[in-house]
Amino acid sequence: MARGLKGITRFRRYQVDQARRELGKLLSQAAELAHRAGALESEIVAEQRAASEHPAEAGFAYGLYARQAIVRRAQLVQAKSIMEARIATAQDNVRTEFRELKVVEIAQETRDAEEALEANRAAQSVLDEIGLQLFSRKNE
Repeated sequence: MARGLKGITRFRRYQVDQARRELGKLLSQAAELAHRAGALESEIVAEQRAASEHPAEAGFAYGLYARQAIVRRAQLVQAKSIMEARIATAQDNVRTEFRELKVVEIAQETRDAEEALEANRAAQSVLDEIGLQLFSRKNE
């Protein structure tokens, strides 16, 4: 029976690892989104500076750029909120899988302790029997 729990434990560890990998991927994607948002903000500042330095040349084109930048910013904000929801779900999944792993590990530890206690009882019973036999031989 203990072998069955070892297999379940191995499976649960695999499930925890998979959940952690998925969470890691999502966190990496969130970092990429944050990087893209930072790059967009830097680009906007650079375009604003260029438009203010050369208003005759860049003035009319900046309006189009600004509208496009607003759309891109909104898309990044929306993607960030979706990513945060996915990360929260993945974190819950990691916690759930870890909790299930711990249940199996604790059950395995309990079984191992019970088996060790039973083995100690059996060994002590044999030693007690030997002691009684030696005592009875000595008193004969």
